Amino acid sequence: MTREPVAHRRSSWLPWFCVAVAALAASLGFLAFVLFDTISDGQTGDRVAPLAGATTASEVREGLTFAGPLPHGGAALGLKAVEAGKVPDIEFASGNGEGSVVVRYYVPVAALGAGIDTLTSDQLERNWRGEITDWGEAGGIPGRIHQVVASASDTPGRYGLGEGSLLAPVVDGYAALRTAMSTGSGVFAIVPLEELAPQMVALGVDGNDIARGTGDPEEWPLVERIQVVGRTDRGRAEVSDIKTAIAAKLPELSLIHISEPTRPY
Repeated sequence: MTREPVAHRRSSWLPWFCVAVAALAASLGFLAFVLFDTISDGQTGDRVAPLAGATTASEVREGLTFAGPLPHGGAALGLKAVEAGKVPDIEFASGNGEGSVVVRYYVPVAALGAGIDTLTSDQLERNWRGEITDWGEAGGIPGRIHQVVASASDTPGRYGLGEGSLLAPVVDGYAALRTAMSTGSGVFAIVPLEELAPQMVALGVDGNDIARGTGDPEEWPLVERIQVVGRTDRGRAEVSDIKTAIAAKLPELSLIHISEPTRPY
């Protein structure tokens, strides 16, 4: 006796399930693109901060002269270096004195796989100085910490983390640093807020997490401050506008970077 072939009835929900899966995948892909584009501002390599609040030269009177290190975001102001022997209109100086302005925020980061997303201020300093050598000592997944810096000027004192030299490999800029921060590499670094990238886990400090928009920015320990001093009547009249122009601006939407599961207790 010949058996009739059995026709398999197609599930009515299967096409809708496939459509839903495709829509979810598309949504996740779009979200990843938006986050990366927000972080990178559509650029590759070392990026100039979009957060530094730079203004155009037309917003500050032309012809002003300056002395001292031009701060981050200051190139767009249209200021001219003062000639030797003359008094500048504006003088810039690094320091945390009264009236100083934050021109850049920095964030400690770890490569994926460290199992950590926050440090105490003591752990941060000891880690940056190379005194903590294993992520397990800082509450993460046990594994060797590899401190890496993107610039030879990144010594502990630059971020107010004590004095001394940092015995860590120096890579050729932030693009190279991002490449070095592969999953499981154990890399630890400190980067400007605008240099955060998806392969980095931004670390909070003492419960303050500037990358995710939680805590008080005034309490964030890793900042670059600049003093702006007017040396002429014309310069003094522009100090307030210049401070506003170069002050670091936090994004309206926090830069959300991957938070991986931390070590279970």
